[in-house]
Amino acid sequence: MKRLQMTSLLLLTILLISDFFPNNPIFGYINNDYIFWILLVALGILTSLERSTSHLQQIFSLAYLILLLVVLTLLGGKSAHGFAVNQGAFWIIVLLFIIDMISNRKEKAAKET
Repeated sequence: MKRLQMTSLLLLTILLISDFFPNNPIFGYINNDYIFWILLVALGILTSLERSTSHLQQIFSLAYLILLLVVLTLLGGKSAHGFAVNQGAFWIIVLLFIIDMISNRKEKAAKET
């Protein structure tokens, strides 16, 4: 996995923990007003890297983020910005991500033949 992709996932992890547990003293210095915008930037980095990453790396990134949201919810956290696995919009975004991965894979396969 590329260093920038790992950094983006680490940044997303820290920001999601801060969003789910805003009173945590470790992440209390992060201003919650900016979390949403920083998350969008990190997701943008991940999205731009998707074109050059392998199919398995894309699946790992998606599975990691879903698992992270599930674990944070099970630990009793509640997102201040509405990121949750029980939101319909979340699953629509996951579905769009999967469709994009499939189309990228087909596109790469067509170029290779």
